[in-house]
Amino acid sequence: MPRMLSLTGRLVDDETREPIAGVQVSLVSYPRGMGMPASRYQDRAVTDADGRFLIKDLFPVDAALRISAPPAATIREIPAKELAGDNRDKALELPPGVESYGSSQWPLGDNETIKISNAPVDLGEIRLKKTKLHNLSALVGPCEDGARITVTLSHSAISPLTSPLAIEDIPCGSGFQIQNIPDGTFTLYAAQESPQRRWVSQTVDGLMRSPLRLNLAAFVSVEIGVEVEGGKLEDLPSGLKLSLTPQNPAVKSDPPEQVSAGAYKAMLYPDERYSIDAQVPPSFYIKRVMYGGAGQPDAFGFTSSTAPVSQLGIILSNHAASVHVHVTSGGNPRSSVVILIRDGITAADLSKRFRQYLRSADASGNAQFAGLSPGTYRAAMPDLSKGIPGSEEAVQALLNDLSRQSSPVTVDEGQTAVVNFDLP
Repeated sequence: MPRMLSLTGRLVDDETREPIAGVQVSLVSYPRGMGMPASRYQDRAVTDADGRFLIKDLFPVDAALRISAPPAATIREIPAKELAGDNRDKALELPPGVESYGSSQWPLGDNETIKISNAPVDLGEIRLKKTKLHNLSALVGPCEDGARITVTLSHSAISPLTSPLAIEDIPCGSGFQIQNIPDGTFTLYAAQESPQRRWVSQTVDGLMRSPLRLNLAAFVSVEIGVEVEGGKLEDLPSGLKLSLTPQNPAVKSDPPEQVSAGAYKAMLYPDERYSIDAQVPPSFYIKRVMYGGAGQPDAFGFTSSTAPVSQLGIILSNHAASVHVHVTSGGNPRSSVVILIRDGITAADLSKRFRQYLRSADASGNAQFAGLSPGTYRAAMPDLSKGIPGSEEAVQALLNDLSRQSSPVTVDEGQTAVVNFDLP
């Protein structure tokens, strides 16, 4: 029979080193070699006035701590009637975030654990930082009329069944607010019992924009055919890697499955906007996209059908356009980061391929952009002081702040245009 062990530690403020009282500390663990469910081996304690906690009567485990300071994360339903008509935006408005230690996992690394083996473990001081908590709003639907959806927010590294951060049943067609989300990476789950469906988000963090849409409709099948204009797919020296990326940042999608040469199949959420990305050599580009029999002049993406099966056609051309940007300042070459903006591209589309349109001009002031579709482009100097934008909202803010832009140039298929970009 394994020895019964204990775990102790002390929570303190990262800056003041003052003790933090009244914080719940839970052990999330999987016992070694015992095959028992993790929930049986969870235990918890609340820190005392000196910030100390003690969890007793433990078996040998590899574990992590979940530290939960008030206010707790909560999920609050927004009834469907409050979302009707002009009330929608007001109902989805979020209160300002408050400061707290929030809820966190310790150790911080995804693969790090606390090893409890043969003796009591004293973790010493665990330092917590106060941060501004985040709030998020979402809509539940499409889904089955009358269904109730179980919505769960969980740390990405912890199973939602083991230790959910917040959980609530929400009727189909309603909305909800999640309040007091701490800094970190989380996953949002939604489950419909009958007919059984499950929705899983990509990571949820402080940059996630509201409102999200939890799409619990049945998946639809998209059959994808790819052709090379005037040639064959074998003409691609490095082959083709195709991906369909949902513009709703919370939607999780698997890459298309290749079923034969030039043919792919994907299971998608219906009525969602997807951007198309094809990793091809620089001389190729997506010339045309056909979906539901309608051709699109641009290859930015499409909105998935609600039909059980639909067809997507992608035409590649090996006559891509290119743009050469020459950056100067006062007539002298200047090394600078340059972004190329195509007329008509949205922040949502640009956020999916931002790095494709970003270059650093060399010491001679030259930056080359290849593999472009024909169109009108302009060069700009982006403000990247906050790093590369990772969300549609951040990209839109960057576009709104582009004060230094070149004159536009139009480039045709197979041609190279030159942009002279003179900075003050």
